[in-house]
Amino acid sequence: MKAQKLNHLKTNLQDFEVPSNYFELGLDHIDKETVLTLLHYNKSNKLLDSIQFTKILDKQKDSEPTFGLQYFVNQKIISGNYVITDDKKVSTKVTFNFEGTVAVLPNAKTFYISTDFIAGPTPKYHQLILDLSQKTQQSFILKSQRNYFDLFTNKGDADEETIEPVKIKYHFVKQ
Repeated sequence: MKAQKLNHLKTNLQDFEVPSNYFELGLDHIDKETVLTLLHYNKSNKLLDSIQFTKILDKQKDSEPTFGLQYFVNQKIISGNYVITDDKKVSTKVTFNFEGTVAVLPNAKTFYISTDFIAGPTPKYHQLILDLSQKTQQSFILKSQRNYFDLFTNKGDADEETIEPVKIKYHFVKQ
């Protein structure tokens, strides 16, 4: 039997619950990315479900097991070009990359967005941390909208769930 699409191949994978079901493997292009897709069909060729796999990078910059998750967080939430205005009303252009690097932001080379996949209670606010684990580390509360986001100075302690925004330090508008 032929695959459902030209860029898909029928596999020998078995559906142990319903032996007449079958799987196909395909390469699809979604939002400028090539994804490997495993498709699950019934005997009437109706798609039951599918799983997509995306290659992150040929080589990751460090051995952190959370790198893949952080890459997707960066990609979906913040990566791109922005015009940034600081609390002194000075504007400049900056770029946030998938890999966690930032170009042209004063006093920062890398960024890290905290997620709620950490141990303990779900944080009230997400944080954007510039230059994590460096002497120049700065932590901000991140509040994002569709085409812009704000970084707030903060008071309190994120670990103790007492962190609160104080004032906007940077306002970013996506270009």
